[in-house]
Amino acid sequence: WIEKDIAPLPIPLDHTSSAVYNGKIYVAGGFLEKKVPTDKLFIYDPNKNKWEEGKPLPTPIGAAINAEFVDGIMYIIGGVNSSQVPVNTNFAYDPQTDTWSIKSPMPTARHHPQSSVIDGKIYVIGGRILGDGIRSEDIDPTLTNFDRNEMYDPKTDSWTIKEPMLSKRSGFAAVVSEDGKIYVIGGQGVGKVTNSVEKYDPLLNKWIYEKPMPTARYGMDAIYSDNKIYVLGGQVLDPEKTPLGLNQVFHIKKNLNLSP
Repeated sequence: WIEKDIAPLPIPLDHTSSAVYNGKIYVAGGFLEKKVPTDKLFIYDPNKNKWEEGKPLPTPIGAAINAEFVDGIMYIIGGVNSSQVPVNTNFAYDPQTDTWSIKSPMPTARHHPQSSVIDGKIYVIGGRILGDGIRSEDIDPTLTNFDRNEMYDPKTDSWTIKEPMLSKRSGFAAVVSEDGKIYVIGGQGVGKVTNSVEKYDPLLNKWIYEKPMPTARYGMDAIYSDNKIYVLGGQVLDPEKTPLGLNQVFHIKKNLNLSP
């Protein structure tokens, strides 16, 4: 890790939406202290080791999707507002003009969803729909985890409700394989942490279960590389909320877990 002389974020934040585009890192929204959402947009240039401030979001937002770039436009969808209420907003940012526009809202207001881009369309999957439920370490105390799968087409500015996941979840990981399938992994289910893995085929609009993870967990990250899914870190259900150092690998073609 390199920390010395690297410019930190201008302000402390968590639950931001971030993405990389044309060699720059864009960080939008997120929570300040006491889970207060912000409308800030920060842009980091690694070559200059410098942060700049872009035009603020139309409204403060936290716990939205990861920022997704499609055809040079960044989309921030869902999250919670300053009243800690889930929203269905859809904001589009053009880095060439430093301007935001308001797009067609998502059918279902929610926060803590996952998102994936396939063929220029954004799939927003799962998340939470009711209650405060903002802290990712809570295990669905009000049964608000959600199975909804909604697809946004930026070219037509329209939404299509797709086949929902087989199980409700938030705090899960998601990756896209090279053959255009979405894998959702683990997370917080209904009253428990799950180790289940689902695969979505956009062409068939169908979900199926894949081989489960060896360890049920949530709040982890997942990376797809060379027909393998690496699932890193996370937490299990314990009072201390202890983070994990696990790195478990799923081989897609062999349907085989390669690590204990």
